[in-house]
Amino acid sequence: MLRRRKFIRIISYLVALCVVFAASGVFTARAKADYENSLGRVRLEGLASLTEYSREISSGLRLLAVSSGESIVDSSSYVSARAVGALGSLGCFYSEKVDNLTRFFSGAYDFSESFSGNEESRKAAVKLSDYSQGIYYHLSDLTNAVVNGEYTLTEHDSIYRKSGLPYFEDELDYFGSNGEEIFEIISPASAESRNSFFLKGKDNVSADEAKRTASKITGIPEALWRSKETDGKGGFVIYSLTDGDIEVDITKAGGTVCRLINPKPCDTVVYSLEDAEKKAVDFLEIHGFGNMTVIDSAENIFTADFVFVPRVSGALLLTANVEINICLVSGAVTFFDATDYILRYRTDIAAVNGNPDISSFIPQMLTLKETHVCFADIDGTEKLCSLAVCTFGNNKVYIFIDYYSMKIIKTLMACEQDQ
Repeated sequence: MLRRRKFIRIISYLVALCVVFAASGVFTARAKADYENSLGRVRLEGLASLTEYSREISSGLRLLAVSSGESIVDSSSYVSARAVGALGSLGCFYSEKVDNLTRFFSGAYDFSESFSGNEESRKAAVKLSDYSQGIYYHLSDLTNAVVNGEYTLTEHDSIYRKSGLPYFEDELDYFGSNGEEIFEIISPASAESRNSFFLKGKDNVSADEAKRTASKITGIPEALWRSKETDGKGGFVIYSLTDGDIEVDITKAGGTVCRLINPKPCDTVVYSLEDAEKKAVDFLEIHGFGNMTVIDSAENIFTADFVFVPRVSGALLLTANVEINICLVSGAVTFFDATDYILRYRTDIAAVNGNPDISSFIPQMLTLKETHVCFADIDGTEKLCSLAVCTFGNNKVYIFIDYYSMKIIKTLMACEQDQ
């Protein structure tokens, strides 16, 4: 009798265990099904939002193409915000499935943030707008196909995938008939070249021509240069030429020297600061940087360091500066960097009428050395200013005064050892 009861208890335990495993399997299957359904809803919502963002970006780019003045900032911010939203929606999908879309929306963001408003950038904005509209049509058609049951939202290897239906992500990415042209427009190098007034319309030079230019500057034979075509620190395409510790960067568009590092051994000082400035001006004029003004200089043990800016329509363009160092022994250029000039030089500036007297705004403890009218970057916004260059002991003090309101809006102090 005891053996029978023991047997019954064992059988009951096994039956209960089977029931538990069966129930667990049901719950697991149900959980997987819920997960797949939830994932499908997320994918569909991501697809819908991506479709809407592409439409809004198209409209924003079209508006950006005709904006002017402060409205450029508003239109640019609109496009940038929608591009960020689109990139967020792309997070719902596998990155390898949306490579072209990711590149486009990232490029649209960069394009809107660096939009210059010149004719070439406006034409580019229209092309990008049309391309984004093409993305919108593509995604709209795909969304409708998913809703109508022509595509499945579940992956190929899922047991819940409906038999025979293609997976929608396989059709998600978009390149279009003019994809190569569009991605060339939004590439960093093209963006900088497009927005650079200095490079606009200039023909490309070959690597050999770049070597000849570098050799004329340094005296190094052309055959010794190691050349590499790359994106410079300004984003535009350059030929980077090296020979030992000597480096020369030449723009591909126009063949202009934009950067030079040419250390020379120094033993005895021959040239004065004034002589070095003349050497620097000659170098600038020879290489296409005319009408320049020195705004800062420093004499070191064996070099003289200068910062030049262009004068356009009576005002200094401070953001388009050029740095150049002259060896006081040989008179050679040991360092040169015109990246900011190439990126930011422009001539679409209204003529400035006169340099107002700002001496009354200068505190008595400062010594006023010179004044200029200039365009300066004040907290991210370019403003027309009167610039007072003063000294306080061994330090230079720069006071920026709004040209129209005559209020001090920024003050900078440069220590002599940091200039």
